[in-house]
Amino acid sequence: MIAGAGAVLATGAAAQPVDGGFGLSEGDAFSFESVVQRARALADQPFEPLAAELPAQFAELSPGEHAALRANADAVIRSGGPNPILIEPLHRGFIFDKPTALHVVEGGRVRRLLYRSADFNLGAIAPPEEEANFDFSGVRLHADIGGGNEAPFAIIQDASFIQALASGQRFGAVTRMLILRAADRRGEEFPFVRALWIEASPTAGAVTVNALLDSESTAAAIRMTFRPGRTTTADVEMVLFARVELDHIGIGGIAGSYLFGPGDRLGTDDLRAAAYEVEGLAMDNGFGEALWRPLHNPASLRISSFLDHNPRGFGLMQRARTFEAFHDEIRRWELRPSVWVETVGSWGEGSVQLIEIPSDSDTNDNILAYWRPKLPVVPGSPFRVAYRQHWGRAREIRPGRARVTRTRTGAGADERRAFAVDFSGTVLIDISLDRMNPVISASAGTVHGLRLWRHPDGDAVRVTFELEPDGDVSELRLAIWGDRNPLTETWLYQWTP
Repeated sequence: MIAGAGAVLATGAAAQPVDGGFGLSEGDAFSFESVVQRARALADQPFEPLAAELPAQFAELSPGEHAALRANADAVIRSGGPNPILIEPLHRGFIFDKPTALHVVEGGRVRRLLYRSADFNLGAIAPPEEEANFDFSGVRLHADIGGGNEAPFAIIQDASFIQALASGQRFGAVTRMLILRAADRRGEEFPFVRALWIEASPTAGAVTVNALLDSESTAAAIRMTFRPGRTTTADVEMVLFARVELDHIGIGGIAGSYLFGPGDRLGTDDLRAAAYEVEGLAMDNGFGEALWRPLHNPASLRISSFLDHNPRGFGLMQRARTFEAFHDEIRRWELRPSVWVETVGSWGEGSVQLIEIPSDSDTNDNILAYWRPKLPVVPGSPFRVAYRQHWGRAREIRPGRARVTRTRTGAGADERRAFAVDFSGTVLIDISLDRMNPVISASAGTVHGLRLWRHPDGDAVRVTFELEPDGDVSELRLAIWGDRNPLTETWLYQWTP
């Protein structure tokens, strides 16, 4: 049960509706199926965009000014029990213009949260003239995830964006509930959250957020159960109803920033050693391979597809965990979470899509990864999918396999390109080099001087080679094998001039 802690739970003026047209009135029994049915009903109707225009005093806010619009302490909702979850309504403003209706579920029944300007510290900003239906931009969730203090661990806001973290971390990568036509010539479509229904357990230290998504081409119901801690997890279930045939959707989408790293500093004039919140795409595919693709800040848009069948998982990972890897005392990239998507059930055929966008700023989320099903979603039949998100330190790959810890590249001899790839893991400690077999392939060009040697630092082994290019693109694959099985994950790299 959720206990109200202030005016935000007040019933409000009589003119203010309590159901907002979402088919769940004040006091109605709640279930996720009721949100599913509302999504189905929405998809059967023509799309109606939200009236998202903000008063000028809120639309013209800077990011810092908008962040300062915090709810008063007595307007934050606290669940009961020994591990309380705090639910903080977020004010609309800046780029967060779309109104989201907020509800809590108390004793299994719906209660609408009504906007009142008095529940926020607005400073010198004038409140909206009409508060009825002004609503919110989302919620921030707080809990004690280590250290004895309640702190934010998740943010759900605006166009179905989510951020979360584990204990001792800072917010970084962003996930998206649903992606439609990313980097598509037809233009991307951004679903938005019409309403949220929030359930908090007084004993389990968990909170469930139910969302109603809407867009021109689809409506969806999404259920997300967050469990904050040393690793914060979110169990996600989505039921999607298409208004039109959807041939390009993205499931489990993750976005993050990558400006430069140790393997691609060419032309970079920056005193930092690196600047990125995610450094690679990890994949555990349905064919038994563990894959690692280092990220790039490309000169032009780059789209890569990794075909798969029933993947086990994928994620954008931050493996560098020392200050020395970045030397950035302000951004503290080493504290950003990795995000791993663990699939639930059969996902069938499709591909992991990786989109890398040129960027000149470390604040741009220029990296995007998601699962794209092969078959289109058609109207009249619900599309269901489930997965678990893991937010925290870099996930270990399959047991018994070492992982890629560093990729370096530079000029080689005779216009070749030189590479050095480091693998690290306990499996490499007790195996002699003569029992390790580096297996490499290039889709174009010739590999020269393949060499394997033990790195002076602990359990690491380095593979070096040079690529003699032939054409404009070469897809490289590298792994170290033992007598019968791979000892490492497979390193992937797309070389371009």
